[in-house]
Amino acid sequence: MARRQAPSQEVLHREAMGLLRHLGLMKLCREVGKAWLVGSVPLRLIVKPDIDVHVLVASGMRNRESLESGESGTRAAHSRDSQDSRSAGRPGHDAPEVPAALAIVKGLMERGVHKLDLLRFYFRDAVKLGFDTRAGDRTWHVDVWVTTDPENLGTGPTRWVRRRLTPELRAAILKLKRYYAARDMCRFGMSGELYKAVIQAGVRTPRQFLQYARTHELNYTDVLRMLEADARTWKRSLRPKPKER
Repeated sequence: MARRQAPSQEVLHREAMGLLRHLGLMKLCREVGKAWLVGSVPLRLIVKPDIDVHVLVASGMRNRESLESGESGTRAAHSRDSQDSRSAGRPGHDAPEVPAALAIVKGLMERGVHKLDLLRFYFRDAVKLGFDTRAGDRTWHVDVWVTTDPENLGTGPTRWVRRRLTPELRAAILKLKRYYAARDMCRFGMSGELYKAVIQAGVRTPRQFLQYARTHELNYTDVLRMLEADARTWKRSLRPKPKER
């Protein structure tokens, strides 16, 4: 049987954008703050059918100019594992990101999305809501990240990658992402680390990526753990099989 060909990036991008329009998700998000599509969909580096939307909501403690520009994500991209000391003094359900996220949930439920996950991240002044929905012959997972802190947006990293992408880099990234997606490893920040490794360090193979992860400070420490576990499978596959008697 012939192997089914993977859909092109244009097909996947069109499908994702159609889903967003059908749900009116960007409009819902922009009713509570500034919203951006980030990650693999705007970059056309889609391997897993995932959509990421980041929303910045106003807070009296934040700079309004940051809300308008969305120029953010630089510091956050280098401090994912550090818990913010501000969390101790943050209010609970009164924090601006909470009612903003609940307003988006309400709008989605009115549009037929009835099963959602809602997670609160106190140390990032954020709420994440996630849900699955069908588009075409695929189930897409959608994450909406709502925060009052512009440093916790993915807009900066997405712009950084877009400005540097070439056809050769795109092909290298997609090849590696497909390798890791087949092993259920495209999570815990894997894609972001992979983009940097390919673009900045010339990584082109899983072995090179493992070496990169061992010698560079990663934003997401779980990535190295997954890569080390994957490397152990290489060693097992290289062991000679016992001779049959």
